[in-house]
This record gives sequence, C-alpha cells and structure tokens, in this order.
Amino acid sequence: ELLAKIHQIENKIIRVASSREDRKKEKTSNPLGIEESIDVYFKRFNDELKKTQKKKLVKTMDFSIMKIFLFTAYNNFNDFDSKFDDNNLKIAKANLEKAMKLRHDLSRRLSLAIEDNYETIFLLQQPEYRKIHYDYEESVKKIQVLRNALALITRELENQKEEIKRERKDSSEYEKLDKSIRELNGRHVDRVHEISELKNKITELEESIEAFKKRYFEEFKAAFTNKTEQIKNDITNSLNLAAYLFDKEIWRRAKQSRPVRQFFTESKIEGLFSSKTYLNYYISGLDKNNISENNKKLVKYIYEFNKKNAINIAIIGNSLEDMNAQKIIIEKIDESLRVVGYLNYQKAIEQHEQFNFEYILIDDYIEKTSALEIISKFKQKYRDKFDDIEFCIIMPSKIKNDIYYEAKKNGITHFLNHKMTIHEFREKMLEVL
Repeated sequence: ELLAKIHQIENKIIRVASSREDRKKEKTSNPLGIEESIDVYFKRFNDELKKTQKKKLVKTMDFSIMKIFLFTAYNNFNDFDSKFDDNNLKIAKANLEKAMKLRHDLSRRLSLAIEDNYETIFLLQQPEYRKIHYDYEESVKKIQVLRNALALITRELENQKEEIKRERKDSSEYEKLDKSIRELNGRHVDRVHEISELKNKITELEESIEAFKKRYFEEFKAAFTNKTEQIKNDITNSLNLAAYLFDKEIWRRAKQSRPVRQFFTESKIEGLFSSKTYLNYYISGLDKNNISENNKKLVKYIYEFNKKNAINIAIIGNSLEDMNAQKIIIEKIDESLRVVGYLNYQKAIEQHEQFNFEYILIDDYIEKTSALEIISKFKQKYRDKFDDIEFCIIMPSKIKNDIYYEAKKNGITHFLNHKMTIHEFREKMLEVL
C-alpha cells in the first residue's frame, strides 16, 4: 500500500513537469510598457471619467465638506413631501452615488502597498516575468511533492530493513526484500539529488525575480504616483460636479414643492431659496459649544461656497437709473448675487459667454426690439446652454400687452413691472430666484 502511494506521488511529479512543458508551448503575448500597463489597470476609471468630463464644470461644490449637508437637505425635503423625488432628481442622485463608488474603488486600490500594485499592474503583464514566476511556483510545488515522496521512501526503507533482519538469507522473501531495498535506495538517491537541484534552481529563480522587480520598480513608482494623482484629481472634480448637479436638482424640486415652500415660510427662513440659505439655517441650529468637525468645516466653507457659486444676473433695459436701482435691490437679497446691467442687448449676448448668466431680466422693448426677439437671439447663439437660462420680462406697468401674452405662449413664466414698489420687486425676485 505504501509503495502504491510512492508510485502515486511520482506520477504527480511527472504531471507537474508535463504542465510546465505545456505552459512553455503557450503563445507568448506582447509585453506591456509601464504607462500602458497602468492605463489598462485604470481603464474603467478613465472610461467613467470621460463621460463626466464632457460636461463643463462652471460652478463647484466641495463634496467632502458638503456631503452631510446635501443629504440632510435631501432627506428632510423627502420627509416634508412624499412626492419630492422625480426622475431628474433620481438620475442626479444615481450619478452622485456612481461617482462616490468610483472614489471608493480607487481608494481601495490605492490602499495596497506599492509593491503589490507593481506586481499586479506591471510585472504580471510581462511574459518574461510570468515565465520566471511560473517556473518558481512550479518548482516550489515539485519540491514539496519530492519531499513527500522522500519521506515515504525513507519510512518504507526503514520498515523493509527491519523486516529483512528477520528473514533467512537463503529464503525467497529475503531475496524479494533485498531487491526492493536496492530499488528504494535508488529512488532515495534520485529524490535527494532532484531536491538538491531544485533548491539551487529555486534560489536562482528567486534571484531572477528580485532582479526583474528592481529593474523597473522606481520607474513604475514614479509613473504610478503621477497617474494616480491625476486620476484622484479627476475623480474629485467629477464627484464635485455630480454633487453640484444633485444639489441643483434638489433646489429645482424644492421650489416646486408646496410642503417644502411652506416649511421655509413657517420656519421664517429668509433669503434665496437655495443651498446657501438652507446652509445658514442648518448652521444656525447647531450647538456652538458642541459642534462636530464636519460642521466646523461647513461654517468655514460658507464664504468659499458663496464665492464659487455666485449667481450672475443680467438686466437689459432702457434706463441706467432703473437698472442701478434694480441692481441694488437684487444684490441686497443675498451676497452671492452679481448683477450686470446693459443698455445694449448685443453686448449682453456677447458677454453671456463670460458671465454665464442664470437669470436675464429684459424690458419688454429695447428701443424697437422686443424682449422675445432678444430671447430668440440668445437661443440662436447659445442653443446648447439656452435651457439653463431663466428669462424674466419687465413690463412698463401692470397692464398686460401683446408681449405678455406672446411670452406666456413661449414658456416665459416670470414677469416684473416698472410700477412695483421696492418691497414688491424684492418679493417677486425672491420668487424668481
């Protein structure tokens, strides 16, 4: 039974050797360079980033700081209004979650030691290294098999040497045991020799592996560090863009939601119907003596948030005096509002490229050109970004004329008039904003 096991182990040695020969016959793939290997490894990240980089990030939101606030606002508004989520908001939230997962996956990959990334990303893509590494692994397997076989042979030799002592030298059993012992001795010598050769081979392979690793490590480390910094920055920008777009959808829906608007009224939250106003409201309710680190960052972030998320508004009118008065009223509503006045509508159209106006207020007529004609010219020049602009027509009085009815037909929903008091103008602008 023991001899049968020895034969079984020796057959395994043959199979190990055969598998190595089969491996040698495999088609060798072309080696990948360092940059190429890194690009292949980060392909999924780059593919996802290409989708978001098509969108121009005009405004920014620091998601690392605003995360708690964003989801607090979102969850609160869903509590106030069971129908708060709509399709656009769900898509924006899904895109944000996808960006969050992308950052999490990158962080997980970068948590590995640089040596592990080096082997996974570059070394294992090199046919020469794979062959050396494979030979090393197969040699380690084979030496273990040989040691098992040697242990069995040694044990069987000891048993048979004890048995032969009890037999007469002229007996057939003695002759049989003597032959078996000589055969086992031969096998023992062969296994010891093979193990010795394999030890030498494994040492040489280990040296070759280490030499191969050292050959490209510093070059890989520099390229990998550079690439990961670039991808980290790109993912941060992508995440900040997704956060901004999610925030934008939250407030679009908040303006449409009667329960949310009622909450703002009942809570006496004054100012723009926006993240800035809600952020101030959220901070005002914090216990200043027991404030978390995240909330401390929120407090410090308000000024930066204001600066980066300024809302540019254009007023195109016939009277510089009227426009200056309107500018003062609007900019007093919130410090994030920036108003630019134009007597020349063509200049306003040209400078929209620079200011990216979110709201444009237009007198019903600028000399002989109607507000609707001016809006049409904006649409012709900025077709791709036209839907991002909210237009408001300033009528000469409360009397509704042809421009009013035509504008209503064309989807204009906001109207002001020059007869409004300061309070009326301010309240209407709050409604618009």
